[in-house]
Order: sequence, then structure tokens, then C-alpha cells
Amino acid sequence: MPLPSIPLDLPVQPEIPLAACRVLAAGLNHPEAVVVAPDGWLYAGGEAGEIYRVHARSGQFRTIARTGGFCLGLAFAGPRELIICDEGKHCIWRCDLAAKTPKLSRLASQVAGQNLRTPNYPALDPAGRLWVADSGDWDGNNGCLLCWDHSGTGTIVSRECAAFPNGLAFSLDGSWLYIVESTRPGISRLHLASGFWEPWVQFAGGVPDGCAMRGNGDLLVSFYAPALILSITPQREMRVLAYDARQSILGGPTNLALAGHSLYVANLHLQHLTEIPLPAEETALWQRKWLAAADDASMHNR
Repeated sequence: MPLPSIPLDLPVQPEIPLAACRVLAAGLNHPEAVVVAPDGWLYAGGEAGEIYRVHARSGQFRTIARTGGFCLGLAFAGPRELIICDEGKHCIWRCDLAAKTPKLSRLASQVAGQNLRTPNYPALDPAGRLWVADSGDWDGNNGCLLCWDHSGTGTIVSRECAAFPNGLAFSLDGSWLYIVESTRPGISRLHLASGFWEPWVQFAGGVPDGCAMRGNGDLLVSFYAPALILSITPQREMRVLAYDARQSILGGPTNLALAGHSLYVANLHLQHLTEIPLPAEETALWQRKWLAAADDASMHNR
């Protein structure tokens, strides 16, 4: 069966009109990353190492920490533990948000004796392991997928996803890891239990960047260029969720985060986040993981 190729020259009829989208937190320093915290606040990263805390409704924000580098992807490893990928410092940070003044500590700058090159996006699997896409060099075809276990031991899991691996998202059951490869351009996936890797979708053009898994199993994919968000079903059928030809609301969209009836988008070309309304309520990844764990515990206690 040939690999599905999703053309980007189709007539664009977005599911969500641009007029329904909202600019949020105007004044950020070209944010690459956005993530939803367990307490409902948003966190974003700036190109000069800023870590922002953003109110999801009002959009008011403040800078809570600075890495001195260039913040790429963010993820929560616990209620008050933020993981930060830093391209400028070539490292991964842990930020303790429980402290009165958020405290940064360097989590990793090497793995298996190899220096991190472009740590781009972190994600926690259902078992609590930290996965990171190290993109390597643009068009260098030298990216890789990394993983740290609970002991803090890091390994290079795969070099097959070498075409500038970028955004990561787990399937709803936690068995597959979807990997955006920006220069392929396309999406591949890794089966966590077996280690089996395969290309999943090939795009006819454009620069895919971030991704997020919806509660119905559809994968949302942001395109840095052109400025659009795609929704792809498990059967690899595609529709355009949002598109901005003028890049005034969506401009170089990168990372995605889901919560409630909203999709939050970071815009590297612009200085704000974008909130896109969704018809169905979405549960953030940390909520799905923790609710599932709570359900399992309650079953065992019966």
C-alpha cells in the first residue's frame, strides 16, 4: 500500500473560520512553545529564553524565568515541574514552579556521550518517561529521537526519524509516538513496545512543525509554512482546521496545546498566542493520563 500523500494545493476551506480565532497574550517575544499546565494556566517560551505564565482567559502574562537561550518545546512532568527544550543552550531544563521564585536546573546536555544539538520538543509517555526530538541541522538529515527513563538514564532510541524531527504526540492508548519530520516533510511513528518505526504520512510540500492528539484520535498538525492547522484521522484522511493566508492571526504556527474547547497555538512569526475554538471539549494530555491512572486505581480498589 503506497504511503498516503496529503497535497497542500487543494482549495482551502477551513473548518474554523479565522474570524472565530482569538489573539491571546499579545506582546510575547516570538513564542515557539505553548503548553497547558495542570492548574489551567498556559506557559509559553520566547526566543530570548523567556518562560511566560499566561492566563488562558484574559491573556495577561508575566515572565517567570529566563534560560538565556532560545526556548523551543515545553512539557509538564508533574503538577509543578516544567520541562524546557533550549536550542540556544543546547540543553534540556527542568523548572521547579513550586518554589517561590521558579528555579531552573539543567536536566541534560548530552545523551550516550553525544551532545544535544537542537533539542526541540519534549513529551512524557504514560509511564512517565521523557521523550525528546533532537532535530539536528536543517536539511542535515541528522536528527534523532531520545528517551530518559526514571533513573535519569538517556538513550538514543531512533535515528530513522532523521529529517528534522520536531513535534511529538502519543496515541490515545499510549502505544504509538507520532513524530513530525519538518524536512521530510511528513509524519512518522514509533511503536513503543516493539520499537517498530514507519513513515505514516507524506506531505506534498510545506513545513510541518507541531502536533497534538485530539480526544477522538485525530492528529492536529501545525504548518510553519503555509500558516495552517491540519486535522488527520487515524485513517489518514485530512481536513483543514484553520488557515491564515495573511499570517495576521496565525503566523509561523509551531507548537499546539489542547484544553477544554480550545486549541492554543504558538506563533513564531508573531508576538502572540492564538486560541482556536473547537466544537468538542478536549482533555489535555496530562488530564487523560492522570484520569486513566485514577480509574485504574479505583478498579484495583474495588
